[in-house]
Amino acid sequence: MDPRLLNDLTVYIEWEGDVQWLALGPGDADASSWNLPERWRQALLTPGASAVKIAALWSGLEDLLPRTLAAYTGKVHGLGLLKTRLRGLSLVYVFDNSGDLTGYRGFPPVPGLPEVAARFPVDLSPFYKVHDGLVQLASFDGGPLPVAEWQTLRDQDTDEPSLVKVVMDGPNAFGFDISEQPVQAYAVLSSIEEVEPVADVWAYLDELLALPIENF
Repeated sequence: MDPRLLNDLTVYIEWEGDVQWLALGPGDADASSWNLPERWRQALLTPGASAVKIAALWSGLEDLLPRTLAAYTGKVHGLGLLKTRLRGLSLVYVFDNSGDLTGYRGFPPVPGLPEVAARFPVDLSPFYKVHDGLVQLASFDGGPLPVAEWQTLRDQDTDEPSLVKVVMDGPNAFGFDISEQPVQAYAVLSSIEEVEPVADVWAYLDELLALPIENF
């Protein structure tokens, strides 16, 4: 993609300092100095359209996040690598929303999830082996958070750990209540002051990530 388009997104993250971009086009990209994770290097630096690179990078998530993968490969306008002083390396998926560019930002994978994740009723590691969080570039929400930014609430009566928030979406959140046995997933809808149990975690995440892109 045109590198100048990436520069248009800098306004959202310039406060992080030392902003660097590298546009990923259909040909080879000179990313030798970027120290990419091996999974990213194999998928992103192989010649091919952005949709092809995404499909390769997200290999293994086709059955877990089918709508998201279809939306990202079908709607992506381009890809760019981003480095900043505050947050380091990330991959930015750029979309054209009726003439306005929107970016979603995925961070390098983590070697393993925090201990608390072993108590969740679903294994989130297939996603976190691709991205340690995938959020809207401007607002830093709208998807799974980096594990370092998971938040654990405590029960007001017992002071024991309760809801582990792994997603923020504006005023709303999603997470797992580890005070319950078995552990239950919940969507916290602050805007209407409701808490709803989530039976199918992957279906919930798939809709959360896909729906905004499908509407572009």
